[in-house]
Amino acid sequence: MSEPETNAPAANATPPSEPPRPEPARPETAPPESAGSRGWMQAALTERSAAVGGWVHERTGHRGAFAWFANRTIPGGARWRYVTGPVCLGLFAVVFATGLALMTGYVPSADAAWASVHHLERTPGGSMLRGLHYWATHALIVAFAVHLGRLMLSAAFRSPRELAWVSGVLLFPLLVTAAVTGNPLSGSQKAFEQIEVEGAILAGTPGAGPQLKQILFGGPQAGHLTLTHLYALHVAFLPLAAAALVLFHLYQLLRWGTVRPEDPLANGNPDTVNHAHSPEETPYVPNQMLRNAVAFAAVFGLLWFMAGRQPAPLDAPPGEGVESMPRPEWYFRFLFELRNYFPPEMEFLATGALPTLAILILAAVPWIDRLGHRVGAAARYLIVFGGLLFWCVLTVASMSRDRADEHYLEVRRAAHVRAERAAELADGGVPPGGPASLLANDPKTRGPELFRAHCAACHAHTGPAVESWGPDHSIEASECNAANLAGFGSRRWMRGLLDPALVDSDAYFGCTPFAEGEMTGWVKDALWLFVEPGSEEAKALEDDVEAVAAAMAAEAGARVHGGPPIAVAHGGETFDPDALPELAERGRALMTGAEEGLNDAGACTDCHNFAGEEFGYAVTLDGYGSREWLADFIANAGHERFYGENNAMPLYAPNAPVDGEEDPSNTLTRDEILLLTDWLRGDWVGRE
Repeated sequence: MSEPETNAPAANATPPSEPPRPEPARPETAPPESAGSRGWMQAALTERSAAVGGWVHERTGHRGAFAWFANRTIPGGARWRYVTGPVCLGLFAVVFATGLALMTGYVPSADAAWASVHHLERTPGGSMLRGLHYWATHALIVAFAVHLGRLMLSAAFRSPRELAWVSGVLLFPLLVTAAVTGNPLSGSQKAFEQIEVEGAILAGTPGAGPQLKQILFGGPQAGHLTLTHLYALHVAFLPLAAAALVLFHLYQLLRWGTVRPEDPLANGNPDTVNHAHSPEETPYVPNQMLRNAVAFAAVFGLLWFMAGRQPAPLDAPPGEGVESMPRPEWYFRFLFELRNYFPPEMEFLATGALPTLAILILAAVPWIDRLGHRVGAAARYLIVFGGLLFWCVLTVASMSRDRADEHYLEVRRAAHVRAERAAELADGGVPPGGPASLLANDPKTRGPELFRAHCAACHAHTGPAVESWGPDHSIEASECNAANLAGFGSRRWMRGLLDPALVDSDAYFGCTPFAEGEMTGWVKDALWLFVEPGSEEAKALEDDVEAVAAAMAAEAGARVHGGPPIAVAHGGETFDPDALPELAERGRALMTGAEEGLNDAGACTDCHNFAGEEFGYAVTLDGYGSREWLADFIANAGHERFYGENNAMPLYAPNAPVDGEEDPSNTLTRDEILLLTDWLRGDWVGRE
């Protein structure tokens, strides 16, 4: 029985007469929602990326470098102690990058350096950037010292890595020198103090010392060229030298790998490098690289925290007559202390010869180690731990001496106050005279300095009237020969002058030739005569005295640098300004006798010229305590408007200017007198 016939063609048969059907054409782009289209596009992009990568590889060979790095191994396995080198490299990159960023706003000029750094501090992100640069520099010095110590203790300098060790040793003083040349670039008072110290150290170099100082300073003293020279060293010459040493150091490390004394590499055969992987070898990526990344992230996080919490310091701009006691940075404190143990003519041994000898000994360690196992081990431990102990002892000794030196602490505290004040003034703009004029023309800064120099031999400036001004403004007299001028001209000061318990005290006339004078007698024997404390009569007289004090304080007028009038807020007290006009008017009437009061003791104009009365013989009270009155009084207290022939006060500027020029015989210039005057009146920029 045969199979039934079918019309279906055989499975593998093709009708001979039927032509092949053409495949439908694919569109160049597919709808986004098509999964097949997305796969095709991804394949196309991958193919194109591979083509670009191949083009770059043909010209650079970068794949081989990446492959070499990916195949790198570490004998003995990854270790946390190996992170010191990569952390140093990362810190070097942070210092370099932040330094480049800071260059965009810095001006290496003695007149503009401080102002440019202050501007950077006030620029958004500028304080953080400068803080990172500052703290990364300090961290790099610490990290590199730890790195060298680790390599020393592990004998990583042994053959064939001698040149890697020597380059690392030379890199350390280079980094420290870069930090030293960067410290003075702020153009601050401390910066120029450090420049002078460095110049003195250079000048002490036997033979070429004076010439080296001349090259650094660019002249006989520090100035514009000094900062230019330091800037060129800091941003160009030293970084280039450091970069060259870093590259050579890295080349040596990569060439010889991580070497142990028992490895074949110790025999100096470079052909064995990375040719055989022992079972103890671990791939560098990701094992050691992950440890490096974690360690650097931790260090960088700490730097970020410090930069935000404690920004890089900016001391006050330089000023004339400012007492200074310069100190080096912490890492050079040991040399500063070491100088104390040498006579002045031999200080170069401490600052130059001994550090150079120490560097040479460190560089020679690979050859010292060859003297024998015991000698090498003893040398390594002695250098690391002995050197650390030497540094710690001298550094602690120097800092302890400063902490016990009250004068040094006072100078540093005053420098801190000046720095804060300079920054406050600079926020309002740096004047054309440069940053030095900020404090030179500031009554709050210059007033206490002038008072100490010219007034504190007789006058004090202490008490509740100046407690809110800060400790710099409280000044004891060397010898009590005159009144306490704290809050002079204020209502509180005038009330004390009219108080029988105070008028002959040390606060006023007690230690002056006027202790038994007419003013003291009038207050004690006339104004308060037969007045019982706490009585109605005493209360009425106290009201009269308050009115007179208000009238006298009103004569002082307004402050010229901002802030409320003297009569409203001065002497540590604040009064209602709305009540002042009426109270002052009544006080003026009492002083001239137009209104009865003051216990019928008489009017102030019986002795003083005031409010149109011009027949008095004592100090003129018109404008009493005002800026012009007080400045004229300080200039020439022997003038007939003031003490006249009874004057015992020095004449600081009795001679008027001629053709606008100050008389050189005057002790103080008019500008200095006005600075002192404004300070006594509590009149300065920023006064609330």
